[in-house]
Amino acid sequence: MSSYTSLRIGLFLWTVAFVIAFVDLDLGAPDWLMLGVPSVWSFLIWQGIAVVFAVYVWITGRRFEAGSRERLASRLPGVIQIALAIALALFALTAQFLSPDIISGVAPLIEVVA
Repeated sequence: MSSYTSLRIGLFLWTVAFVIAFVDLDLGAPDWLMLGVPSVWSFLIWQGIAVVFAVYVWITGRRFEAGSRERLASRLPGVIQIALAIALALFALTAQFLSPDIISGVAPLIEVVA
């Protein structure tokens, strides 16, 4: 298999895994295409698969000349995955800072004044 074919297959597989992480296909439901993240674990599993393909594409891109379009295309999935990981970490840290009771699972006491 040539380097170009390997790069194209890797980019295709990364794109599929990345998109599936955000789109839930529940074929048993009346609306078979539901947008959104139904489960955090499902999202993380598909993003983990996308990371594997991003690493594969990054390694495949080393076969091309520096500065070429192919090498740039091979770097984009890795950069997007790193940016997504930073965004998720910042989201979790911000949520923990703003409302620590929600993240820890301890419900705050709410006094009802009549």
